[in-house]
Amino acid sequence: MKAVIKTTLFQVLVLITVVLSGQAHAAFDWWGFGAKPKSAPPQKVEKIWILKTEFNGELATRLAVADQFPDAEVILVQGPAEKVALKVDQFLHRQFDKNTLSKSEWPDLIIHSFAQANEVEFLLDIKKHSGGKTFLVNFDDPGSLRDQFDLVVMPRHLNAAFAGTNVLRPIGLPTRLTPERLREAKLNWAQILGVYPGPIVSVFVGGQTKAAVFPAEQGAELGQKVAQLTRQIGGSVLVANSRRTPEPTTVAMINELTRLPVYFKDWKDVQGENENPYTAMFAYADFIVITGDSLSMLSDAVSTGKPVFVYAPNQIVEDRHRRLIVNLYQSGRIQILNDKFEAYDYQPLNVGSMIRDEITSRLCDRVLNTKRR
Repeated sequence: MKAVIKTTLFQVLVLITVVLSGQAHAAFDWWGFGAKPKSAPPQKVEKIWILKTEFNGELATRLAVADQFPDAEVILVQGPAEKVALKVDQFLHRQFDKNTLSKSEWPDLIIHSFAQANEVEFLLDIKKHSGGKTFLVNFDDPGSLRDQFDLVVMPRHLNAAFAGTNVLRPIGLPTRLTPERLREAKLNWAQILGVYPGPIVSVFVGGQTKAAVFPAEQGAELGQKVAQLTRQIGGSVLVANSRRTPEPTTVAMINELTRLPVYFKDWKDVQGENENPYTAMFAYADFIVITGDSLSMLSDAVSTGKPVFVYAPNQIVEDRHRRLIVNLYQSGRIQILNDKFEAYDYQPLNVGSMIRDEITSRLCDRVLNTKRR
């Protein structure tokens, strides 16, 4: 009894002392009156499905989110063909040679983007067959059934007015350019790119889109600007184009760079991922120059923390590109390519971790809500 009284008196004295010191919240937490954190662990993400796509940018976006769950098994599955319905039993037979799956075999998470109507129906059917286990994430608006998705990621450049309780509005897209991948790429390409004298200016060139063109005149102008600025700092240029870059545009740009130390990789010469210098060029860059016609390239560039200079004349960019460029400029992450290269600091973009945290939080809420029923 005396021991209990002494313990209580000791706790009271500590409480009074801490309160007087201005740390009342800590005192109440220590005493046991503070807010309790969520006690239920989130549903563990052990299996992730990603629907295959021929569009590399979309696939990279989906995989970039999956990268945030390094312990999960990631499976690429073949979803429905364009405008063709696909029933789940047909899918299971084709993909796994099974008629049904056990609960553990259904995915914890499906990451998709720009879902068409038949894909929306397919994804929601998967969730139903999993007994509600599968957490559905979609980039862009999945349409009238959007409320049945667990998370809709609507980057701000897509639709300024879009909102909802299951909606996340990041700037830009998630990227696969992790510090680990950049270090690995720098080592792998040391014998090729490491020989160029610095400072290094890495130039990433997009091209034509459905609503914008990239003529040779713009390629020449880009080459002239890069050449002039690189001469000022006495460096070298690393250049990569893309399958969207018109051949005359590529030739006009390269012709302006011939008097500089320059490395150029034409996309047509890339036979496999090991021959693609894309990641290594970011790793070696002291300054990044990028055309404003690619949402994924812009997002990749500002994930590095390195100075990014954007070439974006009106005719080569669409409205969605302009919105992202404005968002990145207003947040201090990019500069417009003008008359000089200057280093500057900014907070690197990390959309993937934002989405991961949102998924984890919602999975935790799901467990808590289930326990309350």
